[in-house]
Amino acid sequence: MATKDIWVGIIENSDGTNMYASWNKEGLLEQFDEYVKYWWDRECGAAEMPLTVRERFNAYFEIVDDEYYNWDKVKIEDEDKKIKDK
Repeated sequence: MATKDIWVGIIENSDGTNMYASWNKEGLLEQFDEYVKYWWDRECGAAEMPLTVRERFNAYFEIVDDEYYNWDKVKIEDEDKKIKDK
């Protein structure tokens, strides 16, 4: 049976946990970046937002020390799965 890699990530904050998934790491970082850009003004105050995705990501989680992230690459089975009626 063939498998596919998928990147999964979470961001934990005071409201709970946000979950993300992408076929590649760059796609996952783009999703994380949307989160960072959305919350930047509220969480980072007057700090200037860096221009690149990776710089924004690193700066945000240095400034906002009560939020956490994690990601990993996992394998999923590449098989047609069908939902069967009971």
